[in-house]
Amino acid sequence: MNARQSSQATASAAWGPTTTPDWILALAKACDDHQSQKKAGDLVGYSGATINLVLKNKYNGDLSKVEVMVRGALLKESVNCPVLGILNLKECRDYQALKTFSGTTMGVFLKRACPKCAYNQENENGNQ
Repeated sequence: MNARQSSQATASAAWGPTTTPDWILALAKACDDHQSQKKAGDLVGYSGATINLVLKNKYNGDLSKVEVMVRGALLKESVNCPVLGILNLKECRDYQALKTFSGTTMGVFLKRACPKCAYNQENENGNQ
């Protein structure tokens, strides 16, 4: 009977035991805690297959986008949104993903502020 290797061990082997980024360690721990890469992926908005590739350091997509989602969802990092105030980083990215905002006053403010915001991932410096 083969015991499944922990996600933390997988990440450490792929990224290097002393150079594994903190957000990768947090993602691997979430996988182990939930005993599922899919469940951890659901927490950060990515598929289990993507999480597997990220942990193995083989993901060919935009790793910085995964990092932001992990930092927001698992490490609870936040930003100071010019419209909403202190906001979880994942929520910030979720708002940015909305290409249209509702007809509410808040939606109008977000529509105006998001494209110019320093935290917008489409801006050159949007990974603050």
